[in-house]
Amino acid sequence: MPYGAGIGIVLGAMAVVFATFLYLLVNARSLMRLFRPMSHGEISVGPGPRGASRRAVAIALTLHFAAWAIAGLAWLYLLADIRATAPDTTPVERSGIVDGAAR
Repeated sequence: MPYGAGIGIVLGAMAVVFATFLYLLVNARSLMRLFRPMSHGEISVGPGPRGASRRAVAIALTLHFAAWAIAGLAWLYLLADIRATAPDTTPVERSGIVDGAAR
């Protein structure tokens, strides 16, 4: 993968992460409503407008974590690619070859 394309993938995935984070932050009441059945009373939704649907919040949450995974994997791939194409900077004394002869 070319370096520019990899950076584009990371930036695109991070844009999705920030967009879904903003959506979930604005619809925090709906996010709490999504997890209310599992909370046994620790999370209380409180009064207010109903907000976004459970399906929309679940999709946003799934997209959020999928985008994190895509950004992380693309970043690790870029790091591995840079390491693989980096020049060898091992000093000659430690490379195993001294005076042209192998040890």
